[in-house]
Order: sequence, then C-alpha cells, then structure tokens
Amino acid sequence: MGKPKSSKQKLCILLVFVLLVGLIIFSANVYHIYASDSNRADSQPSPTPELDILTTPEPTPEPTPIPTPEPTPEPILIEANQTDIPITINGEPVTLLKYEIEDIVYVNLFELASALVGTDGQFFPRWDESNETIHIESNSSSTTGESDLTQIITTETLTLPIEIYILLDESPVQISAFTIEGDVYFSLNETLEVLDLIIVRDESEDSIDIYTSQTIANIITRRKSLDPSLPMVALTFDDGPHTLTEQVLDILEEHNAVATFYVLGNRVEKNSDLILRTFNMGNEIGNHSWSHPWLDRTSSDRIRRQLRDTNDAIEAVTGVAPTSMRPPYGSSNSNVRNVSRELGLAVVFWSIDPSDYLNKSPDRIFNDIMNSVTDRDIILLHDIHERTINATRRLVPALIEKGYQLVTVSELMELSEITLEPGRNFYHARG
Repeated sequence: MGKPKSSKQKLCILLVFVLLVGLIIFSANVYHIYASDSNRADSQPSPTPELDILTTPEPTPEPTPIPTPEPTPEPILIEANQTDIPITINGEPVTLLKYEIEDIVYVNLFELASALVGTDGQFFPRWDESNETIHIESNSSSTTGESDLTQIITTETLTLPIEIYILLDESPVQISAFTIEGDVYFSLNETLEVLDLIIVRDESEDSIDIYTSQTIANIITRRKSLDPSLPMVALTFDDGPHTLTEQVLDILEEHNAVATFYVLGNRVEKNSDLILRTFNMGNEIGNHSWSHPWLDRTSSDRIRRQLRDTNDAIEAVTGVAPTSMRPPYGSSNSNVRNVSRELGLAVVFWSIDPSDYLNKSPDRIFNDIMNSVTDRDIILLHDIHERTINATRRLVPALIEKGYQLVTVSELMELSEITLEPGRNFYHARG
C-alpha cells in the first residue's frame, strides 16, 4: 500500500485540474464566437457600391435614318439641228458635220482634229476606254489612229449634255459636250479656246473662220478686206535680207501693210529668222538670183543655177517656192525668160524707180514716188540703205492716206485679174 500523499501534492493536483478545466472552457467560448461571426457574415448581403452623383450617363444614340433617294428626273430633250454654216481653216474650206444647239455650234472632236492635221493647230485626241478619259496631245507627231468617240456611248440616242474627263497635254480641261444620235459633239468655241486657236464668226456672211495663229488671222482678214475696185500699189524691196530689213517689217506691221521682197539666195540661210518673219507677216518673197550677177551676160546653165539654188534656199525656210523673180540690174534677155519659164517664175520689173541706190535724200526718194504714183504701179526700192528706210517710214502711211491699198505683187495681179505667167515680163498691173 502506498504512502499517502501530502497536502502540497494534493494542492498541486487541484491546481492542475482547475487549469485544465479553464482551458477547456476558454477554447469552447472562442470556437462559439468564431462560429457566430462566420454565420453572420454568410447571412449578410454584399454591400451596394456607391454611385458617383457627379457623373451623368450618356444617352444611347438613336439610329441615323436612311435618306430616301430622290426620283431620277426625266431627261429633257434639247433641240439639235444640223447646220450648213461654212467653216474655213486658215482660209481653206473644210467639211465637218455640225450641230447647232442654243446658238452654239458643236462638232465631232476627231473630225476637227483630222481637218487641222498639217497646220500649226493640229492636235491628236485619244479615247482611253479603261478610265473613260480623252487624252489630247497638241502639235504631236503621232497620228489620230482609228479611235472614235462613239465608243463612249452605248445605246444613247437622245440629245443630252454629258461630262467627259479631258486631259490636254495631261492637264485637265472642261469642254461642253452633247450626245447626238449616239455620237459625242463638243462646243467648237470652247475646243478652239483650250487649243489656243482663233475663231471668227462672220455674222454678215454667216460663216466661221478658224485660224491657227493671230498672224495668219491678220493676213487672211487683210486679204479679205481688199477691194479690187479701189487703187492699189505694190512696194518691192531688192537685195536683202539685210539688217535694215527688220525696220521695214516694223513699218509695214505698224500699218497692217505688206510688200514683196526680192532676196539674194546667198543671204537666205544665215538670215533664216528674218526670212521667216517676212513670210509669216504675209509678205511675198521673190527670187533675185543667188549672187546678183548680170544675168543677160551669162550662160543659161549659170542662170539656172542662180535661180534654182535661190528657189531651194527660200523654200527650205518658208516651205513655199517663189513664183516670180527679178533680174539684178533689170538685166534680162530671152535666156533669162526661158529659164524662168522652166522654173515656174514670172519676170517682174517695176513702173516707178526713185533711184534710191543713188546718194539721194529720204525726202527726194519720198517725193519722187508720191509725185508719180498711180493705180496698179510696182515701186522699186532697196532695203539695204538707211535713206530708203527713212523714206519708207513716211511713204507707207502717206500712200494709205492717199487711198492706196498696199499689196504684194501676186495680190496685185490677182486682184487685177492678170495671170502671173512664168517667163513673161511684168512692169505693172494695168493690163
């Protein structure tokens, strides 16, 4: 039997027991509290987020209404009448199919291009079907080809305005156009304007004149104004071209007058610009031999070379061979006439010679002419003397004021109904 425990031992056992019981009770309370909190958390709803009272929600956009297409208007037929109004290009009549719509003449672009081929105003249209564009090349070396603007229109037979994109030398231009019975016709005025050509409508004769330059327009307009019933004379200048010739041209241009220049062949090429200006002003250029010999003292072969080489030099610059010659010093005989006839040259002399090649004053040259001039005279001068230039400066306006029309030798003969026959001598145009 064991030894009984002491009071201290009993007290320790009691304390241990009390601590154990307390620990158990504490643990039970903690578990109960945790379980209660968990149950409350599970049973409570989630908190509602606070609203930002400063933010206004955007309204939902309404759908864009689809517009109702406007009904296509009925096409308005425009009256297009064929017109037989005559058309000339640089004075030559041309045939074009033309329509007149509201007093405006319309033509086919390709027909107009064909009529202008070979002139300074030539142009070449090309229809580009891939992008429905007309390309126009001005003064091109290409050809018009087989293109036809009827490709633009399918089965359209109405007379309706249309818009076609046009490029002139790759720059866009606008020209009024109509479809007429399946073809496309363009405003003649607008077409010529974009091509820098000149159109003149003569209301008195109801005709249309087209000019490829202002110079040509001036020449032809001057010629059309000539009146065969009025007095006229032909001024002629020998031995040029010369540095002084430029001044004669300025005088003539100032007074819208012309003359005939009998030039030396050996001076033509080196003065080609001067020859070309002379010709382009509407003056006539004649043959005065190659080097100014006495033709009546030389052989037919040399006469032929003198005249033929000069003809060739002039034609190389102007594109036109002379139709008349003037023998140097007025020296002529049957050989000169025969060779001239062979080369298609009339032999032109003069009816007034003021002897300006002598050392005479400008006043005397002027007075000699004005005191003796009569209708249809041919006046001899030389554009290589300063005194002659000064006399001409007074002479041209004085003759015009006296009622004379200043014309070329060819014009003088034509208006006098005289044929400038090769190989024949001419001194005036009085018959």
